[in-house]
Formats: sequence, structure tokens, C-alpha cells
Amino acid sequence: MNRSAVLRLLTLVLMLATPLVTLAEPLQVAMILWRGNTAAEVGFKQTLKEQGYQVEYHNFDAQQSRDRLAGLLREQLLPALSNYDYIYCFGTTATQMTQQLVRGRVPLLFNAVTDPIAAGILPPGQASANIAGVSNSVPLADQFRLLKRTLAVKRVGVLFNPNEKNSVIVLERLERIGKTQGFEVIPLRTPANDKVLFQQIRRFHQHSPSIDALYLPMDSYLLSRAEQIGQLLLAEKIPALAAHQDYIRHGALLGLVPDYREMGARAASILTQHRQGTDFNAMGSMQVKNPRVLINQQTLERMDLKFPEVNSGNFQAVQ
Repeated sequence: MNRSAVLRLLTLVLMLATPLVTLAEPLQVAMILWRGNTAAEVGFKQTLKEQGYQVEYHNFDAQQSRDRLAGLLREQLLPALSNYDYIYCFGTTATQMTQQLVRGRVPLLFNAVTDPIAAGILPPGQASANIAGVSNSVPLADQFRLLKRTLAVKRVGVLFNPNEKNSVIVLERLERIGKTQGFEVIPLRTPANDKVLFQQIRRFHQHSPSIDALYLPMDSYLLSRAEQIGQLLLAEKIPALAAHQDYIRHGALLGLVPDYREMGARAASILTQHRQGTDFNAMGSMQVKNPRVLINQQTLERMDLKFPEVNSGNFQAVQ
């Protein structure tokens, strides 16, 4: 065997003995956050990790400020837009602002958007330019049927921020449901101001005719005050129906609430479907599956209320 043939043989042996390793470039995902990381982002990242994706996350945290978010989007996101494979947005406000600037140039995944159609994020046909995601909406009618299993309600107060699109949407829906279920809706105007917030809750409960219950909607500012709101509700003995588990853990009576980790996992599934060839524009909005009934047992006992036994895996009592 000549020298050339020997060299070719040795090269072949070395190639067979050396494992072939393909280093895929990690996905670059911009995370547009409204109030820091939530359980939704935990579920999103964990699901992608379990599915074998390598991902580099780039956080843009608005800290509940439109002005701060606008600056981050203009000064940091847009100049580097071509670097990102996907943009993840939490909440209606963050999604609206990001969508207006990005204009479909990068696939946008939204999460925790109550009504993407009413908010103008998706058109009525449910498909839009390079945007899809997950709604955190649980039917209000179902939530109030749950409340009525515990007490009769004729007047329901709802915390309402006129500057937030989600608040406007929820109030309009709630007023329609009140007409069909036989209760009056009392809007409690609550801009992001602690003094005004707590004064409103006390005033509407203590003055005649008082509210029978309070509805706590999805709202980032209100959720950031969940502990203080819960303490006030307990002190004033105000039963509250809540749209998020944080309210209930801090003293609200009960709620039919979405699982934010599951919502994150569903957002991750949209990314996976897209990577596997599904048209991103056709996916639209995914809805919450299997919302959980949460009841604060201590609040139930303190307010001397009773709740019928629930034979469901989605029922959970919290202390």
C-alpha cells in the first residue's frame, strides 16, 4: 500500500472514531416584561429547556412604566432588532407597544393578554402579521357563577383603571354579565395611587348602599398591591372574587384562575410549532385550559361563609 493510500485510510479511521458534533446557534429571544419575571416566564423557559432548545434571553423590564418601556423599545430593542429570533411580551400594554414598533419584522409571542382582539392586537379573524400568543382570560360569567355558590350579590364593586385597556374591557364585559345575572356593577376608579385605591375600597363598603362583594381584575398595579388589598379586605370583611391567585393567597375569598406556568408552557408550544413549520400567522390566540378554583379557607371561615364541596381536581383551598 503506497503512502497516499495509508494517509487516506488513517484519515477515514480518525473520522469514524471522532463523534460528529453539530453546535446549533442558540435562539435569541427578547423578553419584554411588564412587572419582572412571573410564573408565566418560568413555564415558558422551563418548557423550552425540556424540549432541548438552547436559548439566550434578553430582558427588557418596564417595571410597570409606559415611559420606561417606550425608552427600552426605542433605544435598545429596535437598534438590535435583527439579532432576535423571537420577541416574547407579557401583558396587554407591553404587547401593544411592542407590536406598534416592531410591525411584524420579528415573530412576536404574547402572553397574559386578556382579550387580544378587543385590544387591537389580533384582528377578528384571529390571525395577524407575525404575532400569536396566549390569553389569560377565564370567562367572567363562570367566575360569577362560582361566587354565587357562596353568597348572594346585588351590588358588585370592580376596581377600574380608566388608563388601562384591560380594565376598560373587563368593566364593559362585567356590566353585560351583571344584566344577565341580576347584579349591579359599581366601578371604583383606581388610578395607580395607593391612597386613592384604599380610600375607594373603604368608602364603597362603608357607605349605604354598600357593595356585597368586590371584583379584583387582572391588573399589574393591583397585583403589586395584592398583600395590602388582602389585609384591607379582611379588616373590612369584604368578600372578593379574584382573577389571579396572588389576591386569594393574600386574603381575597375565591377565584376561578388561570395557571400561569401552563400559560408559559403554551406560549413555548407556539414557538415549537413554528420551528416545526407551522405558519406563525395562522396560530392566533390560545385560551386557558382547566382554570383552577382557589378558595382562601381562613377568609371563608372569618367571614362565616360556606362553600359547597367541589369534587374536582381543579379545586384547591389555600391558607
